[in-house]
Amino acid sequence: MKLLSVIIPTYNMEKYLDRCISSFVACENRNLLELVVVNDGSKDSSSEIAHRYADEFPDVVKVIDKKNGHYGSCINVALPILRGKYTRIVDSDDWVSTEGLNTLLTKLHSLDVDIVFTDYECVYEKSGKVCTKRINGQKINEVISIDDNRLSLLNDKEDLKMHHMTYRTQLLLDSNYRQTEGVVYTDTEYVFYPLMRAKTVTFFDIVLYQYMVGREEQSIALSSRLLHTKDYYPIINRMMENTFAEISETHGRLLKRYVAYVLACLYHNLLVLQPLTDETRNALVSLDEKVKIFDADVYEILNGYRCMYLRYIYIWRKWNIQCVNPWLYHKLFKLLN
Repeated sequence: MKLLSVIIPTYNMEKYLDRCISSFVACENRNLLELVVVNDGSKDSSSEIAHRYADEFPDVVKVIDKKNGHYGSCINVALPILRGKYTRIVDSDDWVSTEGLNTLLTKLHSLDVDIVFTDYECVYEKSGKVCTKRINGQKINEVISIDDNRLSLLNDKEDLKMHHMTYRTQLLLDSNYRQTEGVVYTDTEYVFYPLMRAKTVTFFDIVLYQYMVGREEQSIALSSRLLHTKDYYPIINRMMENTFAEISETHGRLLKRYVAYVLACLYHNLLVLQPLTDETRNALVSLDEKVKIFDADVYEILNGYRCMYLRYIYIWRKWNIQCVNPWLYHKLFKLLN
């Protein structure tokens, strides 16, 4: 049995994959690792790069070659074969701090917890700028309950990110965890569903994940977000099939804030990134109705979301207007990034 399994989905990432895998195999405790590289029908040399590492480190690196099925299918095909006590996902254009990985593995040895939070760094590809993303609030080097009030310190937008989170593998298996296939933004599911079923968490002051920012093809790029607006719907509809009635108030508040954050991403696409049309107006009205039926707290949390200091969702609901100019927003975003 391995201590940590890492799923690395890859599609046409020959430029970055070597950096990703090498950051793991350079670890002095790599015998405790299991890397599962899932090649999602790449047309470049991604498969050859992955197999080269599998040949050199056969007890560490495994490769699954499959037809293209998008991100979620890569996670789903890897989960049943994992042998590690803990599991995390690392995108193939990202990598880890080898030093941070060594420290984490040392701590995982004697740990029994559902979720392990660690810090990560945003690395801007063009400028080389590095920004460390630390968990809000004090570090808690102890296992605590998911119902602990200290979790109210977590920022749903910044702290509940896949880059922060490592899970006990059995938690994923017991909940029959699967990601939606054929769409992007399923990293939100990787946060939400295990978090919903978790009982215990801990936080370590370790910088682990290295998240590259600035690649044009990334799903967070504005052009990509507009292209994939409809991908939010199956993810959000699936989230809104859940109820928080049987969990504690503290745990429920955390989950509701996260669902509101995912919903706000869709509202932002419809209300900020593009001019309002009859189609988007109808989509917003329908979305509002669904959210109101789903949960009154989530509906109200969304009223507080701001863009350019304006409560753009609240203003839309009250006056049926778009208060942020999309052209101006795109210009400012490009200037600041």
